[in-house]
Amino acid sequence: MAGDGEAGDSFGVSVSLSGDRVLVGAFLDDDKGADAGAAYVFVRTGSGWALESKLVPADGEAGDYFGYSVSLSQVGTVSYAVVGAYLDDDKGTDAGAVYVFTHSGTNWYQQAKLTAADGASGDLFGVS
Repeated sequence: MAGDGEAGDSFGVSVSLSGDRVLVGAFLDDDKGADAGAAYVFVRTGSGWALESKLVPADGEAGDYFGYSVSLSQVGTVSYAVVGAYLDDDKGTDAGAVYVFTHSGTNWYQQAKLTAADGASGDLFGVS
């Protein structure tokens, strides 16, 4: 469960597991504005799970739906979280975007924001 979760966040709408971590989307989280979204990383600790980090995009805005789709992968000692924000407006209304985060040491860092080179309004890039 999200420690800061609120009714209507849609926590768990998308989930991905890799190694000892699980990534959980909450696309209606309001930290960056109404329905901006968030994703939570949990790590296995013995027989339980503990919140490791709450991911939000640096440029997140209301209505982006960040966390509607998530994917988590571990390559060697590096973990990657990929999070869709299909209503992001950088390339036009609801053109969409995908964010890449990496885990280094004890922290998660936003590494990139991906948008389609030919992105346009209504593309919904990052919906899955």
